Amino acid sequence: MKKKLLIWLLTGMMAVAAPATAFADNTDASLPLDEIQDQTDSQEPEEEEGLSEEELTEEEDLLLEEEEVQESEKEMLEESSAADAPDALSADGARDAVGDPGLTQLEGLDITYNSMTIRWKAADNADKYRVYKKIGNGSYKGIATVDAGVLSYKDTDVDFGGTYTYTVRAIKMEEDTEILGECQPGQKGVVNVEAPKVTVTANNSGTMTIGWNKVAGATGYRVFVKNGSGWKIILSATQGTSYTYSDVIPGQKYTFTVRPYRNIAGSNVWGYYDKTGVTATAKGTAPGLTELENLDITYNSMTISWKEAANADKYRIYRKTGNGSYKGIATVSKSARAYKDTSVQFAGTYTYTVRAIKMNGTKEVLGACQPGMKGVVNVEAPKVEVSCNSYSSMKISWNKVAGADGYRVFLRSGNSWGIIVSDIKTTSCNYNKVVAGRDYTFTVRPYRKADGKTVWGYYDKVGVTQTAAPAAPKVSSVKAVTGALEVSWNKVSGATGYYVYRREAGGSYKKIATVSETTYKDTEALVNTTYFYTVRAYMKVNSTIVEGDVQTGVSGIRKGAVQPALLTLRTDSTYLLYDVTGDGDPDKFRAEPYYGNSLNSYVNIYVDDKKVLTVSDEEESRITTLNYKIQLCTMNNSNNIYLAVTGSSENDSQSVAKLYQYTDGEFKEAANLREQFESNAVRWNRLGSVKIESVEGNQIQTFWNGQLGGTGAMSWRTTFVLKDGKLARNSNISPAVYEDGKENKWTALHSITIYKDALSGDIAFTLPAGEVVKIQRVYARTDINNVYVEVERSNGQKGWMKCPNGDNGYFEESIYVG
Repeated sequence: MKKKLLIWLLTGMMAVAAPATAFADNTDASLPLDEIQDQTDSQEPEEEEGLSEEELTEEEDLLLEEEEVQESEKEMLEESSAADAPDALSADGARDAVGDPGLTQLEGLDITYNSMTIRWKAADNADKYRVYKKIGNGSYKGIATVDAGVLSYKDTDVDFGGTYTYTVRAIKMEEDTEILGECQPGQKGVVNVEAPKVTVTANNSGTMTIGWNKVAGATGYRVFVKNGSGWKIILSATQGTSYTYSDVIPGQKYTFTVRPYRNIAGSNVWGYYDKTGVTATAKGTAPGLTELENLDITYNSMTISWKEAANADKYRIYRKTGNGSYKGIATVSKSARAYKDTSVQFAGTYTYTVRAIKMNGTKEVLGACQPGMKGVVNVEAPKVEVSCNSYSSMKISWNKVAGADGYRVFLRSGNSWGIIVSDIKTTSCNYNKVVAGRDYTFTVRPYRKADGKTVWGYYDKVGVTQTAAPAAPKVSSVKAVTGALEVSWNKVSGATGYYVYRREAGGSYKKIATVSETTYKDTEALVNTTYFYTVRAYMKVNSTIVEGDVQTGVSGIRKGAVQPALLTLRTDSTYLLYDVTGDGDPDKFRAEPYYGNSLNSYVNIYVDDKKVLTVSDEEESRITTLNYKIQLCTMNNSNNIYLAVTGSSENDSQSVAKLYQYTDGEFKEAANLREQFESNAVRWNRLGSVKIESVEGNQIQTFWNGQLGGTGAMSWRTTFVLKDGKLARNSNISPAVYEDGKENKWTALHSITIYKDALSGDIAFTLPAGEVVKIQRVYARTDINNVYVEVERSNGQKGWMKCPNGDNGYFEESIYVG
């Protein structure tokens, strides 16, 4: 068979783009607030000298230019030696008999500064592979043949900076004939320093460490951080393999890459790099956004204020003059919420913003900031007040504004302002063309003379609105009179009447009266309580009520009598310091008793020299009263006062025990204490008495002695409670009391029936003669004639014993049995 060299045409050779690109060194290198540069040294916050913005202008070589290979160009693979030019098969179908070698698919081209390594996938029916290389724009030439098990070839016959293209063809051997398979378009590259493998570590300190492997052939490295769509240089040159970057904000993501370079004859040739970069999130606690609140302007200063930012250790204030760039002008403490800038020029335009700073060791971590607040240095707006002199005149007044040479006063008319005073140097004026019931809106604009010109200042564009109405009355006095606080004020021209308002300290005003006079007596004012009063005038305009303003309230206090909760008043004595009528004011009080030879003694009660009560013992014919006791019971902080009157005989038996309360000019009975336990089972003719022990809040505690059937003399305590204006016992059950060494010990003389409950017929047990028990409580009601006592055995068993209406004792200890 005639040997022929089978030559395959390449159907199209496409250059593969190399993984290299140039950095745009003039990429914007700004912070998130793109105008701001930190211009202030933290040690000298007032210093305005700043860092200049870095201009990145260095041109870097684009080593890997994109080359487009025209598909119309077909290059012949030339054999470089006799070994590379075997006999070719004829086209008579011989290859079909042995099987074609498949297409060799290229995998990649690895580049270093002194080699290129082409990699491929295994092809079908391959006995070996031939590697082809093209230098620059030349032709392909076979440079090596390798066994079928080898899938890469490293070419060290290259020059640094040279451009080479590689492809591979599979070979099938038929005896001594090579059958060549198809090949892909070559992979092209420039011999250069390879891209480092970059790692990024976020440190707890708030910094980030960029690390990379040492690249063979590299003289040094440049480190970049992604800035928008471009890259910003953060380290121009280093021969190390790591760099710690500190200009980060915790919680934000940052992307870094590293580009090597090789110095050739004094010039840097830039190598490959990772175009995507490596991204990580910065650690640490970031300061929060600083929200701006206000920009206060005067003729010679601007004061920026802000809200507290989270995690702030301090704040930095930035200022922009005109259309310039922001510069840091001050650093203040974490407690500061405002900064006053006095280094301004009148009529100058300034913009301010603030950033919180969190300290990570000695490193400042800057928080985000809001768009700045802008203003022009000028005379500030006056604070205007409008009041009514009368229903036909208004007064416009304002504060004196620093830096102002004068003022102009305006009245709103529709959507525009009309001048009512063109130039005034004082701080108030009157407007006398108002109609009652109509609204009027005023504003005041200051001006300042500067360089011979009038510069108009700020003003309230909304204005202050006032309804034409009667003038505000002025309260002239609040004084205490008998049983009231009297409020007085001046007469207001045109007023139909007046509304009176009252409030307590810390409370709100409430209207308490509508009057036509200029005085009012507040009889509902409590004693020892401070009140504030103000008055509003009103007038009727046709069928409409037009109300005026009010002035600041005037205080007054109705001082009451100072007295204890329970006070004993001697008879035949005059008292001037105590309140006995309940109106809060001291009264003149006197009690005059009469003790006759008969059984009808009495006592007369006088208040302010007027007899208001007579108490006698004539209802109890068996007892002759020899002593009347008067007690003053003051409840609920002087709001309820009762007069207790008791009368006792020579053996301390009581003829009367009542509570009285002053109403409508006289004392009226509020409670008859004797009736609380009055029955055939409680006897008062011998050793029967009740006394007031204490008064606290709305309660009166009483102590009782009585003679019960079965037990004889007993003592107990009962509490009376004031509720809904009435006194009543708090319970039908009262605790027994043992005084003067008397022991709670009762020995049964005979068997006694004990019931489960008072008033019930259910028997609990029978107490045998000789058993010793305790009597703990007394049960009685005003609507029944029986009294029960609670018996407790030594084993804790309890029950109730009915006290008989007789004179027989049930216990050895019984005396004075009822």
